[in-house]
Amino acid sequence: MKSVRTTLHTLLENAASKTASNAPAAVDLHLDRFAELVATLKITAADAGGTYDFYIITGNDLGEWDLVHFTQQAGVTAHTYVARIRSDLLPQTVTTAAPGVLADDSATLSVAASATNAVKSLAAGSVRHGPWGNTLRYELVAAGTITTGVTYSIEIEAR
Repeated sequence: MKSVRTTLHTLLENAASKTASNAPAAVDLHLDRFAELVATLKITAADAGGTYDFYIITGNDLGEWDLVHFTQQAGVTAHTYVARIRSDLLPQTVTTAAPGVLADDSATLSVAASATNAVKSLAAGSVRHGPWGNTLRYELVAAGTITTGVTYSIEIEAR
């Protein structure tokens, strides 16, 4: 009997501490076999003088696009954010507006560096449903007067 792996658990980052923006390379996780991703951002400490934006970015050999832009962190309290993304829903962006307002995305995203759907263009507190590529990465954008930085972990579960 052939075994089929039905879930994937991976850490994009484990207990990192950064005082500046950070953009690690994409990892090929062969995500095309999954219909759902759950991304968890756990912030354990943050500098009061800074703001921190975290993006989860997917891609293929030809381009990249945002899947998640977590709510901006602008305080010292610890936070955990969870985003659930479905590949089998119509291409749409869902915001944090109660209970979540969706806007239909074009079925063809323009993902060039200066395009409408370029990396880091998704509004804060938003998730983009629809297809994703095989690769996944994250990007941290740090701004403000930062001394101690931010400590965080990012976990991905695919099923």
